Amino acid sequence: MSEFVNPYTFIPLKKRTTFAPAHENELLTGVIRCRLTTKTPLIIPDGQIVTGDPEAENPFFRIGGKPAIPGSSLRGPIRSMYEALTDSCMRTNDDVLSSAGGKKLPGLLRWDAQREEYVLYTAKRYRVVNKRLRNNPSIHAPWVTGDEVYITTGPEKRNSRFMVSSGVVESVSERPTKDAIPGFYIRVNQMSGKTANSPSVFVEDQQIEQRVPECSIKSLGESIRIFVNNSAENEGQDASIAQNYKHIYDNLKQGAVLPVWYAYEKLVDGTYAFHFAWSELSRNVYPKSAKDFVRELGLQSCSKDRGPLCPACELFGYTGQEAGHTLDNKAGKVRFGDALPVEEVSTQRVFLSPLMEPKTHATEFYLRNDRYRQSFTPMTEGTELSGRKVYWHHQDGVHKGNLAEWSGERKDFLAYVEAVSPGAVFNFEVFFDRVSKQELNELVYVLTLGEYWQDGEPAHCHKIGHAKPLGAGSVLIEVDQVTLRKAEGGIYRVTPWGAEERLSSVGKGGQAGTVEQRLSHLDAVMRVTAFDAIDAGVDIDYPRKVTDGDIFAWFTGNHDQSSNKSSETIVGYRKVLPKAVDPSQTLPRAINRYRSTLLDVDPPAVIKLNTGIITEVKQGTSGLHGWIKPDGGGRTVFYHTGENQHVKDLGAFVKGAKISYQIKVVPDKKGKPSDHAVDISFL
Repeated sequence: MSEFVNPYTFIPLKKRTTFAPAHENELLTGVIRCRLTTKTPLIIPDGQIVTGDPEAENPFFRIGGKPAIPGSSLRGPIRSMYEALTDSCMRTNDDVLSSAGGKKLPGLLRWDAQREEYVLYTAKRYRVVNKRLRNNPSIHAPWVTGDEVYITTGPEKRNSRFMVSSGVVESVSERPTKDAIPGFYIRVNQMSGKTANSPSVFVEDQQIEQRVPECSIKSLGESIRIFVNNSAENEGQDASIAQNYKHIYDNLKQGAVLPVWYAYEKLVDGTYAFHFAWSELSRNVYPKSAKDFVRELGLQSCSKDRGPLCPACELFGYTGQEAGHTLDNKAGKVRFGDALPVEEVSTQRVFLSPLMEPKTHATEFYLRNDRYRQSFTPMTEGTELSGRKVYWHHQDGVHKGNLAEWSGERKDFLAYVEAVSPGAVFNFEVFFDRVSKQELNELVYVLTLGEYWQDGEPAHCHKIGHAKPLGAGSVLIEVDQVTLRKAEGGIYRVTPWGAEERLSSVGKGGQAGTVEQRLSHLDAVMRVTAFDAIDAGVDIDYPRKVTDGDIFAWFTGNHDQSSNKSSETIVGYRKVLPKAVDPSQTLPRAINRYRSTLLDVDPPAVIKLNTGIITEVKQGTSGLHGWIKPDGGGRTVFYHTGENQHVKDLGAFVKGAKISYQIKVVPDKKGKPSDHAVDISFL
C-alpha cells in the first residue's frame, strides 16, 4: 500500500493543577466483577520470550494448566488509562537527552579564563582524504583530536549537498612551515572503513558573540559519554578515538581546544541555544529530556514532600521516587485479581516480527510544535511532548510479518509464541477499599471506557499484554456488577451498587460534577480506544518505504535538509505524526521531494575583525588586546577583535596610525601563543 498508519499515537498532556482527594462522608469498599473478551490474539508469555528459534514454544501464561491473565497485566494498562484521563503524574524514567540529526557547522570550543565562560569560534573544515597524512611522522602514530597542527590546503574534490568543507589538507606538520596555517585535528570513527567520515583539521575563523550556555556544554558531555560507551561495545570501532575526544573535553578549562560540530537556534528571549556533536554524521544532543518537559507541566512523579497526590497515585498507590525527594510509598486502594477463563480457551501460534525499544529521538513523532510544525527542536518555543503513548487497534489481527526473515540477518529477533485466540472470555475482579464515590465512578468509567452507562454494543477496547504495536492484545472489558460491603451494627452486609445510585453520581444532561466533566482528553481517548477507529485492510505498521522494509530509511527520507545555507541547521520534517483526533491518521510511504518550511533563524553574530598589515612593532604597556597572525598570503596581519571595551575611537585605525596594544603573537618558537606588550603601526 502507498499509505500506512503508525501503530501508536499520543494522548495529550495538560499542566498539572493542585490535586486534592475527594472528601466524602461515606467511603466505599467492595468488588467490581468484570468480563474480558479478546478481540485480537492475546500474548502474555509464561516467562522470557525465546527469539531466533522457530521451534521454541513460548507458551501462554497459565494457572492450574489453563490460560489465564495475571492481575498485574490488567492493573498496569488500566492505571495508564486512568492517568491519561485524570491528568495524573507521569512516572517516566527516561532522563535521556533528546537528539536529532541534521546539518552541522564546524567550530572550535575554548574556555575563556578571564570571562570564565566557554566561547565558540566558527571554523573552516579541511578534510584529510590522503591516508598517509593521517599519521604524525615524528612519533609514527595517528594524529588525535585536539592536536594543534599546521597545514597547507587545496580545493575540495567532492561536491556534496550535505557535506561542509572548505577544501582538503595537502600537508600536515606539528611545526610551523612556510605558507602553513594553524588548525586543530579531529579524528573520527571510520564507519567500517568507509571514508565518508574523514578526519579533518578545523581552522579558526571568527568568534561568535553569543555566550554558550552551560547546559549546552553538559549536553555535549552526555553525547561524548554515549560515544565512549558505544565505541567500547561495538566491534570495529576504535575506542581510543572516543577516549581522546573525551580527554580534550575534560581539559577545556586547562587550555585545550575542542573541534566540534554545532547547530543553533534563536530562543524566544533572544539568546541562542547551541547543540553540539562530535561528528558531522552524529546526532545533535539537546539539553532537554522527557523528564524536563514533564517537570515543566508539573507532572513529575508524586512524593509526599510535593504535596497532594495525583488522582492515580491516590487510588493506585506508588513506590519509590526520584533522586532528591523522599523515598516513600503509599498503598493502593484497588487490587486486581487474575482473569480466569469462563470456558475452554483456544490458542494459536503467532509469528512475531522484531520489536525494538522506543526510538524517542524521532522528534517528529515524540515531540510536537503546532507553531513550527515542520521544523523544531526540543528548545524551540512551543515544543512539547506529544503525550502519553497509546496503540491503535488492528481489526485485521496481528501483523503477520515476513516468514522469509528467518533466513535473513534479523532472525535472532524473530519468534513464534502461543497466543489466546480472539473470542475467548475471562472473568476477573477488582477489589476496592475505602474509596470515594467519585473515585469509584472514575474507575468503572476507565474499566469500561464509559460504556457501563451506555446502551448498545460496546465498541471501546483496552490494549494489554505483549506485541501491542503488531496488533495483539485488544480486549473488551465489561462490568457485570459492582458490590459494596458495608458494616452495619457490627455486621458486614453485601449490597449491589444500584443503577439509580450510579446515575445520580454520574449525572446526565451536563450536570456539574459528572464523570465526563471531570475527566480530560475524552475526545482523544474515545478515538484511539474505538476498535474500528482504523478501517480494516489499512496497513498499521511502523514507518517504512516498503512493507517490511527498513524503518531508518523512512525517517531519513522524511528529514529535509535540502538547502546549503549556513543559517539552516535545524532539520525540517516533511511529515509529522498526526494527532489522535485528526480525521486522517495515514502517512505516505513515499516521501515527496518538496521542501519543508524551515524555521527562520538568524545565524549568531560573530565578532567583526578590524585588520591591518603591520609595518612597525615597538614595546608598549597599554594592556589592550588584539591578535597577530599570518594571513595565508605571506604577510603578518593584526586583528582587532572588537570585544575590548577600552577601545573608544575606531577611527584611529587609519593608515599610519600607531597604537599601543597588548597582543598575542601566533606562533612563537614553540608554536604556542605568547603575550607581548607592543606598539603597532598600520599601513
